[in-house]
Amino acid sequence: HTTSESFEFEIGEQRDATCEITLSDDMMQAYLTLTPNFGGRHVTLSDVQKLLQANGIVWGIVSTEEIEAVLAEEHVSEFVIAQGFEPIEGVDTQFLSLIAEIEQNERKPLVNEDGIVDYRELGDIVVVHKDTVLVHRIPPIKGEDGRNVLGEIVKPNGGDDIPFSGDQKGVCINPENENQLVSTITGQPVLVPHGMIVLPVLTVKRVDLLSGNIRFNGSIVVNGDVKEGMKMFALEDITIEGNVFNSRIECMGNLVIRGSVTGNTELLAGGGVIVKGGLQGYSKTELQKDEEHAAKIITRGSVCIGYAENFVIEAGLDIVIDKYSMNNHLMAQNK
Repeated sequence: HTTSESFEFEIGEQRDATCEITLSDDMMQAYLTLTPNFGGRHVTLSDVQKLLQANGIVWGIVSTEEIEAVLAEEHVSEFVIAQGFEPIEGVDTQFLSLIAEIEQNERKPLVNEDGIVDYRELGDIVVVHKDTVLVHRIPPIKGEDGRNVLGEIVKPNGGDDIPFSGDQKGVCINPENENQLVSTITGQPVLVPHGMIVLPVLTVKRVDLLSGNIRFNGSIVVNGDVKEGMKMFALEDITIEGNVFNSRIECMGNLVIRGSVTGNTELLAGGGVIVKGGLQGYSKTELQKDEEHAAKIITRGSVCIGYAENFVIEAGLDIVIDKYSMNNHLMAQNK
């Protein structure tokens, strides 16, 4: 706006090219970023090499030819100038159950050929016999070390050598194969972390529609009641802490019921029968005249009960009734 005064005004500047190196968080990649020059000096191979050295990058650097090709472009963003290599992950010890039923044993109501559903019949409980191979231990696979662009060793994850569980109830390590667990008894297999145990006694809270009928090749303990219409069978003893309602209980050993027994219940045992409470069967009607449908106890051993009413009791040895007997059929073979 004036011609009488001189002035200066900056309309441009000379700039040198710049280069920058950044590292990934895991130090596995180094990135080169180039900014072009404006009338200034270019970035040289020596500049890049010094920058790499200043950042401690010594591993996985690309070839000199590749760096020079990038420098010729004069402008690049996050060019991978160095690349580490990832470790190869190992595989921890694995434990393979050889009892397929134990993982697939989802007990479901039985549906017969007519399509009728029996909600009490949920299928058998898994049982294994002595010397059965239960679990196979697959040894670990060791991983391989990696290395980042700083030259540091990166250790792999996994590859842990895990022994069998220290809880070895009813099982032992196979003397012929240290990577196998075998059962030492006949019983119910139960998965535990890093192995399996075998229980000689099956314990349930109660026997009802949720548990289904129970058959077990060992002993059974019921911590509660046996509900109406249920069935139980054991190759050994049965102990019931609660009451039994109109059900069928059979075992090859001793049968102990802490509570009472009611309804047309059948108790069958190879050993003795003890009912701490008593027996209260239904009174016989015209439809129940025959003893086949009556409440009954049949055992090869002795019977010891608190009281009995409307029951058929046949014992291979003695019958002992603490309080009273009313309207029963009693037969003891011990003379």
